Amino acid sequence: MDVAIHESNHSLTVEEYTVCSKSFLFAGHDTTSTMLSWLYYYLTQYPEVMGKMNEEHERVFGPDGKNTEKIHQQILEKPEKLSELKYTMQCMKEALRLHPPAATARMGYNEE
Repeated sequence: MDVAIHESNHSLTVEEYTVCSKSFLFAGHDTTSTMLSWLYYYLTQYPEVMGKMNEEHERVFGPDGKNTEKIHQQILEKPEKLSELKYTMQCMKEALRLHPPAATARMGYNEE
């Protein structure tokens, strides 16, 4: 929103900012939830991929790789740890490539 405000030279109304904010929130939520849904689906179909992700998480976060509280604390202390999850990021990007969010908005049909 900060970029939108800056780029518009503060010429948008409060209502226009509200519409933009709602769009950003929906798009962010839809993208994340769609990607995670497909990622979880594919992980159940390909257990070897899930195994590689588990190994990567244990390598990055240590033996407590399944303890979400300790992982959360590690990320708060050192956010750059997330960039070490290269395989996980590749899997997330692949799910987005195969099933892009809001893909139907780009599809059309011929009325004939």
